[in-house]
Amino acid sequence: MKISDITSSSIKKVSNQELLSLHRRVHQLYNLAKSRKEVNEKFVKSLVKIHIIIIREMKRRNLIHKTAFGDTNG
Repeated sequence: MKISDITSSSIKKVSNQELLSLHRRVHQLYNLAKSRKEVNEKFVKSLVKIHIIIIREMKRRNLIHKTAFGDTNG
């Protein structure tokens, strides 16, 4: 699935492995976008919204979401 195709309903159709892969890719794209000299804020905001959709689906599936602050599944 392409990152741009992610919606609250479409994300439910992907496998756990693909969901985790999409999550990792969103983090990669976010870090790349933020490291640019000129940050495209619209793109960054869309990545944040997509990340929220992915995290909600990960929680629904009881998949672990770890951050620098620890597990957010609490």
